Amino acid sequence: VAGSSRSSGAVTGGQLLSLTGVNFGREEPPSWDLRVGASSCAERSWVSDSSVLCRTASGTGSGHAVQVQRGTAVGGGLNFSYAAPIVRSVSPNHLPPVPHSATGRYNVTILGSNFGSDPTTAVEASVGASRCSVTYFTSDSSVSCTVEGGTGGALNVLVAVSGQQSAATRPLFSYDSPRLAALGFSTGPSTGHPALALTGENFGIYATSTSSLVTASVGNTACGTVT
Repeated sequence: VAGSSRSSGAVTGGQLLSLTGVNFGREEPPSWDLRVGASSCAERSWVSDSSVLCRTASGTGSGHAVQVQRGTAVGGGLNFSYAAPIVRSVSPNHLPPVPHSATGRYNVTILGSNFGSDPTTAVEASVGASRCSVTYFTSDSSVSCTVEGGTGGALNVLVAVSGQQSAATRPLFSYDSPRLAALGFSTGPSTGHPALALTGENFGIYATSTSSLVTASVGNTACGTVT
């Protein structure tokens, strides 16, 4: 196979590939096949010894070998890629840092396109630096992600289908910002005080953070130690 009319297409399939090359047979072979990766073309047509047509089946992923099989002989040389997944929104798009559910995790729905049509397709997702512990395929436009609590704002949400990852376009998710509700005391000596208790919410789970990620300040003066 030396040439193809296109090298990529929709995950739903249906793209017509006009393939050119040599040794396809001087007449239509009695036993032959056209494949994109492991999947046979949904429709195939022999045109000549140097031309065949393939209408792609549905699929996901990139770098699939395009192969022509005539009897036991198999020839290739080109690759075809399905459209990469696209993430458009997340619901909900913000949550408290600490889940209050019995599982200690959140379920979020990721909406987009090109997630595929096969529920057995390998789908992975991540929120910020945290990979979803479980990712459920729902449809070509929706996957469900189970993620632990965390901290931070303006986090990217990524989906990978058959190893092909979506692009990081714009931040789509945030954990709620910390909110200070009360101080252990409101006045103190100018020399400082060993411990000022701060109470509020959305401070995160300290055990899963590092001290460099948790800071506090009084006015323009940073606290020496935060625990």
